Parts: sequence; structure tokens; C-alpha cells
Amino acid sequence: MVDGTLSTVEPEFRLDLMGVVVFYQTMSITNLSETSIYSWEFLIANIGGSLGLLLGASLITFVEIGEFIADFIIKMCRRRKI
Repeated sequence: MVDGTLSTVEPEFRLDLMGVVVFYQTMSITNLSETSIYSWEFLIANIGGSLGLLLGASLITFVEIGEFIADFIIKMCRRRKI
């Protein structure tokens, strides 16, 4: 089937062949491109900022817990002295 016709195909193979006609209404091509919203630097900066915020919040929490325990101990000592 070099020339696109069945005449060049052996007779025993003619029953096994099928033709497909493809029709395109337009010959336009659509190009799709993907771009990332975050760059690697921006992503790492956001993660670092969030971790810094959480670390700062947890540090403040530990200081407040320490202050609460110190105030509690001071109040308990004052009650016993009176």
C-alpha cells in the first residue's frame, strides 16, 4: 500500500485492512502553556514566614506559661506567710 490504494496489497491481506478519513473543520492550532503561580523563592519565603510566626507565637506562649507559674508560686508563698 505504498501509493495509498488497495491494488498494491496482497489479496490475502485486503480483508484485514480498514481506512480512516479524518476531517478537520479548521487547521488552527491552540498553544497551551503553564506557568507557576509561586516561584521557588516565593514559596520558601512563605514557608519561612509561617514557621517564624509559629515559632514566635510558641515562644511567647512559653514565656506566658512561665510567668503564670511564677505568679502562682509567689501567691502560694504569700498565703502561707500570712
